[in-house]
Amino acid sequence: MISSLINYKKVTNYIKFKDFKMTNETNLLNIAENLPDDLKIELLHYAEYLMNKSLNTPKKPLAGSMKGTFVLPLPEDFDAPLEEFEEYM
Repeated sequence: MISSLINYKKVTNYIKFKDFKMTNETNLLNIAENLPDDLKIELLHYAEYLMNKSLNTPKKPLAGSMKGTFVLPLPEDFDAPLEEFEEYM
């Protein structure tokens, strides 16, 4: 396992310096082709994990995205004191 990691580092360093204009997809394919079989399986499992994680992660709502959806006609005396609270005032 350690020797395969050392080989992996050599391959990634070679790819980094070979052509830094390569796309992420090309880099990923080149690295995957040169990995030993046991690390290819780990890479596959990690890729599946990332896909599931991205699909199951709820998206955060954007601030202001609900603007205008709760427009209700308010009564004229909306700010008037309530009769129920007269004894507390």
